[in-house]
Amino acid sequence: MCCDEATRAGEADCSDFDSELLSYRAAVLHYAVSEAAVALGSDLHVVGALQQNGLLQVAR
Repeated sequence: MCCDEATRAGEADCSDFDSELLSYRAAVLHYAVSEAAVALGSDLHVVGALQQNGLLQVAR
């Protein structure tokens, strides 16, 4: 049963579920970004060339 259905049925408050879901998504995103950084780290010269040519913008 999804959170909306549970709320309609009066079974649960979705705030805990939503909070856990956001935490999970943040963890997955953090892991994916970390893995991408590790993968790109081995090709720093490629990353530097892409950034220099305006094809990659590094977040700071």
